[in-house]
Amino acid sequence: MTTRLKPDQENQAGAWLKDQMGQVKPLLWLSAGAGVTASVCMVVQCFLLAHLLAGLAMENRFDRHLLWFLAIPFVLRPCFLAVKDLLGIRAGRLVRRRLRQTLLETIAAAGPHRSRIAEDGSLSAMVLEQGDAMDDYFVRYLPPKILAVVTPVLIVSAVLPHSPVVAGLLAVTAPLIPFFMVLVGNEAVRAGRRQFRALSVLADRIRTFLQGLSVLRQLNAVPQARQTLASASDRFRIKTLAVLRMAFLSSAVLELFASLGIAVAAVYLGMGLLGYVPWARGTVPVPLNNALFILLLIPEFYMALRRLGADYHAKAQAMAAAAPLMPLI
Repeated sequence: MTTRLKPDQENQAGAWLKDQMGQVKPLLWLSAGAGVTASVCMVVQCFLLAHLLAGLAMENRFDRHLLWFLAIPFVLRPCFLAVKDLLGIRAGRLVRRRLRQTLLETIAAAGPHRSRIAEDGSLSAMVLEQGDAMDDYFVRYLPPKILAVVTPVLIVSAVLPHSPVVAGLLAVTAPLIPFFMVLVGNEAVRAGRRQFRALSVLADRIRTFLQGLSVLRQLNAVPQARQTLASASDRFRIKTLAVLRMAFLSSAVLELFASLGIAVAAVYLGMGLLGYVPWARGTVPVPLNNALFILLLIPEFYMALRRLGADYHAKAQAMAAAAPLMPLI
C-alpha cells in the first residue's frame, strides 16, 4: 500500500507535471493554436449565420452568396478541432511512453529489492493505470486551458461593439466558473488520491491471492481470502464513485452558472427587441441581426469554460497519479 504524501511531495508532483509539459510544449502550443483558429472560425460562422437568418426574418431574403461563405468556416472549424485533439493525443502518448520507460528502468535496476519500493501489484498499477491517468491531462486539460482564456476574450471583443451591456454581463459572470471549478477541483484531487491508494491495495490483494491459491486450497481458506479480496474491491468501488460524484458536482455547478448567464442575456435582448428596456423604452438598443449574433456566441462563450471545468478532473487525476510515482522517479 502506498504511503500518504507530504505537501512538499505533492508540490514536487505538480512541478514534475510541468516539466513533462515542457518536453512536449511545441505540440501543445500547436494544439492550442489550432483550437484558437477554430474559435475564430466559430465567430465568423455565427456572424454570417446571424445575418442570413436576419435577412430571412426581416426582408424574406435568402442570400445564396452568404450561404457559400458560411460553408467555409463550417468546414474548417471541425478540421482545426480534429488537429487540436490529434496533437494533444500525440503529446500524451509521448509523455506516457517516457514515463513507463523510466519506471520500468527503475524497477529493473532495483531487482529483488523492488519490494522495498512497493509490492509487485502496486508497481504494476503504477506502470499501467497511473501512467494512463496522465494522458487526459495533456489531451483534455492543457490545450482547453489556453482556449478557456482566449475564446472568452475573443467573444467579448466581438460582442462589445454591438452591446456593451451583454459584454459586461459576460465579463462579470466568467470569473465565477473558474472559481467554483477550483473549489470543487481541490476536493477531486483528494478523492483521486484515495482512489489510487485503494487501487494499489486491490492490486496487491489480487497478486497475493493468485500466488497463494494452491496453499489456500490446501488450507480450505479460499472463502476467507475471497472475502478479503471482495472487501478491497468494494473499497476501490466506493473511492471510484466518490471521484465520479465530484466530477458530476463540478459539471452541475458549471451548467447552473452558464444557464443563468445565457438566460439573463436572452431576456435582455428579447426585451430590447420589443422596446421594453427601461432605460431605452420605445427603442431597439440591439438590432435583430446583432442580437442573433450575440445569442449564437453566448453559448460558445460558456462552452469553453464549461469544457475546462468538466475536464478539470483530468488534472486532479494526473496530480493524484503522479504523487505516488515521485519516489520512483
